[in-house]
Amino acid sequence: MIEVASFWNAERTAILTEAVLEVEDAIVGAAPQYVNLRTFGGRVGNYAIEAHGFPRFQLGERLVVFLEPEQNGAHKVLGYLQGQFRVVEQAGQVMAVPAIEQGVRYLTPNGRPAPRTAPLALDELKNQIRETAGRVGRPAAR
Repeated sequence: MIEVASFWNAERTAILTEAVLEVEDAIVGAAPQYVNLRTFGGRVGNYAIEAHGFPRFQLGERLVVFLEPEQNGAHKVLGYLQGQFRVVEQAGQVMAVPAIEQGVRYLTPNGRPAPRTAPLALDELKNQIRETAGRVGRPAAR
């Protein structure tokens, strides 16, 4: 993340946050060198909107994100926090850690708690994404 800024929407009814992400690796499909991400919530002056379940961005962090283009030229993270992983180093290994907030639980279609997504080695996550994309006919990035 090379830039993060929050601002009021045009109607001054909500605060949005926009971040500029420098693309290190496009796992599936094509991506430009920089991507603008936009999400609901943020802080402007003394006003803040804390949007639980929505992505949050921090300057300098590395992410794996599943993106969906918006009509305004920005992108949103598909599936909200489900589509965002933080890339961190743990015990000398580069890991992709789900960005799901502590205490949030997902339910299966039958209403039972879904298993929590565990952190994965970054390369393993990338391989799983490419494999799944290949099965459904999506091209891997070049």
